[in-house]
Amino acid sequence: MAAPTIFVSAEENLGDPINIKEAIRGMHGNLLRVPIHEELTALRFRVDIAQAKNASLRARIKTMEAIEKVLVGFSEILSAVQAVVQ
Repeated sequence: MAAPTIFVSAEENLGDPINIKEAIRGMHGNLLRVPIHEELTALRFRVDIAQAKNASLRARIKTMEAIEKVLVGFSEILSAVQAVVQ
């Protein structure tokens, strides 16, 4: 059985190129009935809040580490004083 012959034009036809990103954004907005700009703004706001919480937690950890370092130093000094007193 012979394979069918498919004729292909050698001419390049780029009539109306499609901007894929714009097409996806348009479809996304229509499917959800929410404009993509509002959704992105809400997501950026949530990211900003998460980053602020992250920074706050990092600062709290650093503060706790500093307090721990001071307390360990006081503990060592107290042990040394108690050894001298006894």
